Amino acid sequence: MLLCKLEKIIEKNFFLINKKYVNTNVQLRNPYYRKKGFWEWRRRIIHRYNEKRYIRKGIIPKIRNKKEEKIKNRKDDVFWTFKVYQLKISLRNLYSFGRLIKGLHLEDALVFLESIPQIRINNILNSLLNSKKKIVNTFNGDVSRLYIDNVQIHYNTPMKYIKYHALGHFGLVKSYRNTFTYTIKQMNIQEFYHKIFIRGNVPRTLSHNMRLYLHQDRINKDTLIEWYPYICAHSRYYFREKLRYLNNIYQFNYYKSRHKWIQNYFNNIDRRTKELKLQRSALSEKEN
Repeated sequence: MLLCKLEKIIEKNFFLINKKYVNTNVQLRNPYYRKKGFWEWRRRIIHRYNEKRYIRKGIIPKIRNKKEEKIKNRKDDVFWTFKVYQLKISLRNLYSFGRLIKGLHLEDALVFLESIPQIRINNILNSLLNSKKKIVNTFNGDVSRLYIDNVQIHYNTPMKYIKYHALGHFGLVKSYRNTFTYTIKQMNIQEFYHKIFIRGNVPRTLSHNMRLYLHQDRINKDTLIEWYPYICAHSRYYFREKLRYLNNIYQFNYYKSRHKWIQNYFNNIDRRTKELKLQRSALSEKEN
């Protein structure tokens, strides 16, 4: 009788996972390989791997200052939401396009969508271009800090129309009319500093333009030294290793470096706006 009761208890609780009985020392050669068999224990291993990798890649200030702002502060972020209606694309394809551009810089998202040779994406691409112009011209947004924060897909009832078939038959044909909603975020300057300077997640279009200017000999040595933490993968890696070493021996002041970087960033923006104003005034004088 006792054995029968034990068997029933084991059968009921066999698939329940308890952390006490989970083996956390399991190691895999490549846990990301093979989508088949994506069990819960394998997901935990991958989550642990990603967490360690994130900690290893980032640099946190050794001495915390409560007066300084945090790295991620959602209060300073600015969000704009846009919608694209009446898209003749299935929900599955819209989901794949959304996954492609989610989390990317706005310029990178535009380049990715431009590289897809499909006419039906033009509506999404034109909407992104118009939203970029609207944010910059109307809301005075900063182009270099714009990221695709969220993408949502909404189902709409398909459009039905009559189609002439063979042998004089008629039939109803349905076409998609789905909606694509995306949110553009202007990242706060503290998080942007941490993403670009500390973690080295530079937008691809920005690093590509830097390498192009270097190849065309359009920059001097001083600007090349300033661009060293961003220009290519090798420079980003060695610069981050140097930062990590200085941080470990308490020679890198995170907050001081952040203040200096932010001040330099806004000075460059002011200089650029002044140059554009001078160019416009010179053009207007020539026309007159």
